[in-house]
Amino acid sequence: MKYQTIAPHRRLVTKFAAMAVFLSLIPQVVIYLLASQTTSSVLLETLRTSLKEKSFLVGAGIDRFFL
Repeated sequence: MKYQTIAPHRRLVTKFAAMAVFLSLIPQVVIYLLASQTTSSVLLETLRTSLKEKSFLVGAGIDRFFL
């Protein structure tokens, strides 16, 4: 068979290209999902801790002002 008579979805090159795309995209998607979830939880915890510390310092400043 000549190369032009083979349907594009039946060519070995097309199958290898599809496998390469899937094998490179699937790990990237998994890593992105894990990293974004971890990053958001760490960022929220950092903000929560920072706000607690700042509120404590503001409270101490208000106490010094009234005393």
